[in-house]
Amino acid sequence: MRRTGRTPIDDDAEKTEIRPLEASIPLSIIGNYLYYEARLDGLTGLFGRRQFFQMGEELLGNMRFEQKDKTGCFFILDIDSFKEINDKYGHPAGDRILRETAGKLKEVFENKGIIGRLGGDEFVALIHHPMSRAEIEKLLNQLREELKELKAGAVTCSIGVIPVEKQYTVEELYRSADRVLYEAKKRGKDQFVFGYHFPAKTSGRLSVFQGGAKESLQKEAGCSEKERIMQKEAGERPGTSE
Repeated sequence: MRRTGRTPIDDDAEKTEIRPLEASIPLSIIGNYLYYEARLDGLTGLFGRRQFFQMGEELLGNMRFEQKDKTGCFFILDIDSFKEINDKYGHPAGDRILRETAGKLKEVFENKGIIGRLGGDEFVALIHHPMSRAEIEKLLNQLREELKELKAGAVTCSIGVIPVEKQYTVEELYRSADRVLYEAKKRGKDQFVFGYHFPAKTSGRLSVFQGGAKESLQKEAGCSEKERIMQKEAGERPGTSE
């Protein structure tokens, strides 16, 4: 983690402002959003796992797919080497980084979707606002740069991104994004990976973006359940912090 002249435990009294995302939610389900908001993650003010998946399914049911070159997306973000940050600076410093990361996610994607924290340093977002690939890339790069300027200490992140398509559940989107997140980690972290098809159901093309450079590669169909179990046992499950 790059030092910026301040330690990650400086300014203990400073808190990241947590603002709700009511403005990003269709009016037809705003009542349910307020119900879920009362059960937000206490550390970051984001949806927890159960609330995120439940609210996500309702959002998917209200999404329209009318623009050919624009769509929503689902992404998973992991903070790189977060365990090392906790070990070196302590859990209070790690908690501050998690709070500030949540704040940056809200700033960048405000009014565009819902954001959750599934545990540890794993963040997820379902963006229902239709955007082009270039628009999504711009926001992800903005997020990456802002995470390198956190008050608590600079961090990098790995992100797996999947476009939202018809007839896919939030769980299926999550599993597909989880796989491309693993690709980002395997290729060196500090980057985001786009998956333009759902590897769990069909082969597809992944595009890797690192530091503005683009590289394309072909991937076969998604990992089998047996392979995922083997990866987990080996400590390589996609989506976990390194």
